[in-house]
Amino acid sequence: MASLETYFKGLADLTRLRIINLLQAGELCGADIQLVLESPQSNVSRHLTYLKRCNLVLDRRSGSSGRMQHLRTGRGCRSGENRAGELL
Repeated sequence: MASLETYFKGLADLTRLRIINLLQAGELCGADIQLVLESPQSNVSRHLTYLKRCNLVLDRRSGSSGRMQHLRTGRGCRSGENRAGELL
């Protein structure tokens, strides 16, 4: 039950929901997310770390920068509905 709680806590913040919404369109780097949200880098970084811990996003390192991607069905990842059902 603890992982289900963690999963939904990841969705329980407006900023994290906005980040997930941005990532629906494709990969973005942290600086792009920061620019769109008009939020300090430290705030965006904290939320991205939380989303990664909840397995809602993943990062891919490319040189010195990282790219974030929302975990979606069809890309080797489970959809939120399927994951929530598995955790119950």
